[in-house]
Amino acid sequence: MISETSFSKNYSAFWLEFTPWAKNYLNAINAGLAENIFPPISTKENPLYRSINNVISFNLFKNKKINFIDDIDVSVQESYNILLNLPRNNLQSYQLNDDNLKIIHEMANRMLLIYDETDIIIHPKFNGCGVLSNCKGDIYYKNVLSEIKAGDRNFQIQDLRQLITYISLNWISSTYQINKIQLFNPRTGKFWESHINSFIESITDLSYEDLCQKVCSYLSDLSYDIILE
Repeated sequence: MISETSFSKNYSAFWLEFTPWAKNYLNAINAGLAENIFPPISTKENPLYRSINNVISFNLFKNKKINFIDDIDVSVQESYNILLNLPRNNLQSYQLNDDNLKIIHEMANRMLLIYDETDIIIHPKFNGCGVLSNCKGDIYYKNVLSEIKAGDRNFQIQDLRQLITYISLNWISSTYQINKIQLFNPRTGKFWESHINSFIESITDLSYEDLCQKVCSYLSDLSYDIILE
């Protein structure tokens, strides 16, 4: 079985065949389609600890928004429990110093400002398909699927492919009504949103339904190939 992250980062032949204009559209997103709704966070940060700060900030946002818990220690412990299962997590040398705390709180507060709806789902679930395992997105609200990408970088092609994977899985199950998709980077302040149909038209000549079917058929065929091996 593979994860949605692995599927999004690999299998280039499939993605190039069925989303041939995706990289051009990504360039347009980074060149101006994405809005600068906040200035970049300029606080000093060791790149080794960026992922840790990202996880803590999202859990702090989640706990404030959903659980009404404004306690950094709770979010830190929850994040540590997650990160301990990951290789090269750098937790042994990590310190929750003033710079890291400032970054964590700033990113969490930015997410609270953007996602101020009362009816919101954190980690919407998507059933797997074929070789792809069950997976979770970041945020769903008001017919919108939104992904948080908090690295010190522009949006990347795998971010778009990950959204395509989620909406394709949802197309099979009809679990959520998704009309729009978003990417938000609380670190750089970049925000992009598109209606699904407009997005699909920008990256392929297939219809939304046809693209979702291609994704799901490919994943099923991969599973069948593995069984044959």
